[in-house]
Parts: sequence; structure tokens; C-alpha cells
Amino acid sequence: MRRPESLICVASLVLIAAAQLLDAGANERAQRKIEPLESVLMGHQSVVVDYFWFDLLQYYGGYSLGEHDLSEFVQRYERLSAAAPRFHGATLFAAVIRADNMEDPEGALRWLERAEGSNPEFWLYPYEQGFVNYLWLQDYPAAIAAFKRAGLRKSVPSSWRHFVARISELGGDPQVAREMWLQIADTAEHPRVHDSAMRNVERLDTILQVRGRDGAGGEL
Repeated sequence: MRRPESLICVASLVLIAAAQLLDAGANERAQRKIEPLESVLMGHQSVVVDYFWFDLLQYYGGYSLGEHDLSEFVQRYERLSAAAPRFHGATLFAAVIRADNMEDPEGALRWLERAEGSNPEFWLYPYEQGFVNYLWLQDYPAAIAAFKRAGLRKSVPSSWRHFVARISELGGDPQVAREMWLQIADTAEHPRVHDSAMRNVERLDTILQVRGRDGAGGEL
């Protein structure tokens, strides 16, 4: 059983971390404060990871409220990834933000490819690469290849076959994109990712309604 004084030490460190995150000072001053804190926390790896994850979420929350841009998002995620390379939820969250909010799908794809290399048995990384290749890059052969690669992993849901078949049949069809956004919304762990996905579903519903009315195609 962990000694009470050890628990008190960890709790104190968490409070220190929270105080750091609430500091509204300039970015340069805040960064200088993080460095000594990290050196203190390195003996408590789970506390470090929690601190970096909370920092990333708080930073994205500030962006959502219009307080700043996402210029430090990559740096903050890379710091978290270095501390916890198997933190799958963080990687998937960050990849969607980088592809969608930051309009950098190539960067998101690099994160997912790196994560797949470090976790070759985890099906979600190639599966998510299929979404990025299809929805943002419109690289349909690469999307099919990624879904097929996911299909080789254990525990992958059968939906990978559905997407391979639909892309092969329809290519860049708004209906396929809508199905993918619905899948992202259904599996999103962060409410803002879910909300963003549902906005895209609504956008594609409009495209499909216009196409049905006019008999024309639409942009993804």
C-alpha cells in the first residue's frame, strides 16, 4: 500500500501543475515555469502524462473560446506523445484536430503513421488513416489500402470492409463521406470532435439534398 506521505506528495504535485495551467501570463514566461516543474514530476510518470494531457485539452479549449490560435498545439502534443507513446486516445484526438481545425491532414497522417509503426498490432491507426486519406486528401487508393491494412489486425470492426467496398464502388461520393463522419462522431472520445463531425454530417446532408433535387454531384 502506498504510504500516506507519498500520496500527499503526488497530490501536491498535481495542485502545482493545476496552478501552472491557470497562469494567464505570457507564453514565454509560462514555458519557463513548465521546465522546472517537469524535472520535479519525472519521478511520477503518470502525473506527468496527466499534466500534459490536461494542458493539451485546456489549450484546445482556449482555442475553441477564441482566446488564441493553435500555433503551439503540435509542440504540446509532441511533448505528450514523447511521455506516453501508447496513449492512443490522445493521438487520435490530436490527429483529428490537426487535420480539421489546423487544415494540415498531411501532418495528421504523419502522426498516425508514426503511431502505427510504434503500435503495429493496434487497428485504429491504419483505420483512421483511411479516414484522413479519404475525407481530407481525397486519395482513394491510399484510403482503401489503409482500411485493408486495418483489416489485418485483431479486433478490428467489420466496418473496414464496408468502407473498402463503398470507396471502390463510389469513389469520392458525399454519401461515403457522410458515413465516415458519422463513424467519427460515434467513436469520438472528446465532445468537440463529436460536434465537429456532426457539423460535417449536416453539411453533407445539405449536399445530398441538393444533389437529389438537381441530379448533380457535390463537393466533399
